[in-house]
Amino acid sequence: MDVALEANVSTAAVSLCLSGDPAKLRRVGASTQARIKSAAARLGYVHNRVASQLRKARSDRLCVVLPQLGMPFSDQIAREFESAAMKSNLSTVVVTAGSERDWQRVVREVESGLADGIFAYADGMDPDVANRVFQPLVDSGRPCMILHPDARPEGLSTVNFRRRDALVEALEHLVAKGHRKLAYVCQEPGAFSGRRLVTLNDFFAARRDTHAMPFVLPGAKSRKAAVQAVATILAQEDRPTAIVTESDFSAVAIIHELQRCGFSVPDDFAVVGCGNVESGLFCNPRLTTIGPQSVSFREEAEHLVQWVLGEAKPKNFFSEWKLYIRESG
Repeated sequence: MDVALEANVSTAAVSLCLSGDPAKLRRVGASTQARIKSAAARLGYVHNRVASQLRKARSDRLCVVLPQLGMPFSDQIAREFESAAMKSNLSTVVVTAGSERDWQRVVREVESGLADGIFAYADGMDPDVANRVFQPLVDSGRPCMILHPDARPEGLSTVNFRRRDALVEALEHLVAKGHRKLAYVCQEPGAFSGRRLVTLNDFFAARRDTHAMPFVLPGAKSRKAAVQAVATILAQEDRPTAIVTESDFSAVAIIHELQRCGFSVPDDFAVVGCGNVESGLFCNPRLTTIGPQSVSFREEAEHLVQWVLGEAKPKNFFSEWKLYIRESG
């Protein structure tokens, strides 16, 4: 009220101006905004964001759930959702989840007011589990978007992609180049790698060649783990000649470690990554990988923000994945 009197405007104009909401700001003229901000500064007024959120029964936050932090693919998702949220005066909270229990905990926290909407990197989650975990958000009408190869729970926005087909394409490429013994470096057996390992085993089982079944080991979760995976591979009596890993940044670390140990890529070992992130283009040799043509979630992030603001409805997005053949494999 004091700011309205000082600026000689209505309290509604002050509320619109100090909300920070771009849509509301457009309803207040530039000169009026200037008078309100000047009056607020003279009076030492500070906008109470918490009180505003309580009045609106909103947190003005998006929750971004990732399997882990520090990976280029995950970090880009976090940056793009944060950028989209900030444009509409929202903020983001980033959390990690790696099991069904973790996901259920995050969903409960979002329902209790942690955020107004959620983006969930649910890759590797069984579709039936995804339906069960996120159903409470559908029931409560809370905007939710999940990134998953093929799950499309009703009432949610989804980002689907055919990584299985791209992985099979990569395996066929390696077999065609004469590789019979393969090492598969996963995040960690089970959890997010489970469905990918099924694809891998089905591929070689269909070839009826039991000697070609892949050697599976952890190592895609960090660079240190990738280096340890190389040591394990080199210690094998019957070494694989091709290495497929579940992240590009671990593939680059594997290439560097193989070279440090005196081996040539791809002459001694072919290396194939996953994600098609930029770092794969700047290693030597350049990384053969599977992934989308463009690693961007800008459109999806803007959609979720609009849904939170009541200006959009659930929508399905699709990201095409394929094999990018470069020099490492």
